[in-house]
Amino acid sequence: MTISSRHKAHRAQSTRAAFTLVELLIGVSLSVALLAIIYSTFLVLARGAIGTGNYAEMSRQSRNVMDIFAGDVRTANGVAVAGPSVSGSSVITSTGITLSYPNYLDDGTDQTSVTYLYTPPNGAEPGYLTRSETYGGTTDARVVLNDIIRFELKFYKAPGFTFAAAAGPLDSVNSWAKSIEMYAELRRKLVSTNNTDYIITTRFMMRNTSID
Repeated sequence: MTISSRHKAHRAQSTRAAFTLVELLIGVSLSVALLAIIYSTFLVLARGAIGTGNYAEMSRQSRNVMDIFAGDVRTANGVAVAGPSVSGSSVITSTGITLSYPNYLDDGTDQTSVTYLYTPPNGAEPGYLTRSETYGGTTDARVVLNDIIRFELKFYKAPGFTFAAAAGPLDSVNSWAKSIEMYAELRRKLVSTNNTDYIITTRFMMRNTSID
């Protein structure tokens, strides 16, 4: 009787130590909920990190292209506007320009020119800005700005004119344009989130042009 009683007690204790089906279901449910929270947190952090990287890269490109554009415009002595149009009281282009420069060396080579050409978005492909520099018959072209969804160059007369007379006739923009302003809107998409950056430059004056 004593041996049988001990065996029954041991078996009862083993039975009480096991998990019931309800306990297993609760444990699994809590584990799934915890994993879902961890995954959601990781996804939010990953999106934030990539978004920060996108903004940093767009800002880097923006600063770089503004520095290059400012130097190109300030040293130019002429401009040829591609596809000019009128927007309000301003003359603009969303196509591009070609800047010309004096031949300081006077060595008989072709005059140096720099062309900025905007290629608009095509379906899922974003727009981009190309800078082409030509000297001595050789052209070096490279993309200086990516992920553009809107691009615009605006033209002004020389400083000193009233704001109302900041622009001249459309058909003679190449002769009266003395300063240029750039506007660009950049956008990079991450899953369902758009990261947007804007470039609005000050007016850069072509210092080698004559002021009429």
